[in-house]
Amino acid sequence: MGQPDKAEQTLSTIVPAEQSTSVLSQNWLRWALVKSEASLALNHTDEAIQLTRDARRRLEGNAIRPYWREFEAASDLLEGRALTSRDGFAEALPLLQRAVQLGSEIYDRGHSPALADYQVALAKCLLALGRRDQAQALLVQAKAIHAPYKDLGEQFRRPLRELEGLLVRRN
Repeated sequence: MGQPDKAEQTLSTIVPAEQSTSVLSQNWLRWALVKSEASLALNHTDEAIQLTRDARRRLEGNAIRPYWREFEAASDLLEGRALTSRDGFAEALPLLQRAVQLGSEIYDRGHSPALADYQVALAKCLLALGRRDQAQALLVQAKAIHAPYKDLGEQFRRPLRELEGLLVRRN
């Protein structure tokens, strides 16, 4: 809803209980990723990165990992975005590529706004690394996903418009 300060304040009051490394709950993962997203929106990049890395570390060490790929994809996406926000494009690239790859396995490739969002994040990174053609191809895919959704939220449309603007300016 565009109120990351209120989100972070609320999330700080409902911290899930600490877990052992052998027990992992969806509640904690959701909390960590939403808190990371709020932190990123407030430019608390280090906190966002730490939360996403902690989520991934807990996932990697857990037998349930293959069933919770959406959390891993979201973690990669958020960490990639955090790194690109401080010009860490080369470090962000493999994370964003993996987020798109996992997202392609989880979501409907032709209809998922979430997957389009992953593609846009990767395209922005590729463009910053001088790989315009690859960025353009991802833009085309994301636009095709967006096309049938006339009432798609601004949280999805704004990044797509920003990418289009970047591509036009670097033409």
